[in-house]
Formats: sequence, structure tokens, C-alpha cells
Amino acid sequence: GSLGISSQVDVSISTGKTIIKSFNISYISKERLMLKWSIDGDETEIDHLVIFRESDGIKTVVGNAHCLDRNKNYVYELSNHDLGNIRFSLLPIYNDYSSGSEVSSNYILIDNQIKKRI
Repeated sequence: GSLGISSQVDVSISTGKTIIKSFNISYISKERLMLKWSIDGDETEIDHLVIFRESDGIKTVVGNAHCLDRNKNYVYELSNHDLGNIRFSLLPIYNDYSSGSEVSSNYILIDNQIKKRI
């Protein structure tokens, strides 16, 4: 007779890491920027995204966002220190706490004249 119990489990194996496919910034008001991105792959592989701001070659962490947010956006509040050409970058942090490839946005010019016009 039979001496064991067998079971079958279907397992899906990812062929590659989930990546950030596109990333852009735009004004939504004179004090706010909208950061928007899209993901290519299984979003559940990413625990969160670290958001950096770069100005004059200096990078600063400005926030984080959970990848499972349906809107895939982050609103950045401008301050008096945000002048000149700035850009943002996203660094995906995976569930195993390894990091993925950092992706940078387009540059956006911020000056007092632009802030007054918008």
C-alpha cells in the first residue's frame, strides 16, 4: 500500500526584478510638485521607494512612498531653499531590503518668477 502523502504546489518564479519604468515631475500649484512614476513587473516585490531631491549636485532624502499606492505619485511641497534646476530620483527597496536601480526624473527650473506666475 501507500506509505506517504503527496501534495502539489504551483509556484511562480519571477524572471527578473521589478523596476521603475518611467518617472516625471510637474507643477500642480506654485507651492507643489507632483512626482509620478510607473512600475514594470510585480509591484508586491517592492517594499517602498526612497525619494531624493538633487540640487547643485547635492542629494537629500525628502521622503518615501509605498509601491502599492494605486496613484503612483508623491506631492512635494516647495520651500524657499528650492531654487534653480532640481530633479528627483527614486530608489526601490525590495522586500528582502536589497535596493534596485535608482531612476532620476527630468530637471525642473524653479525660480521666484515661476513661483509668482503659477
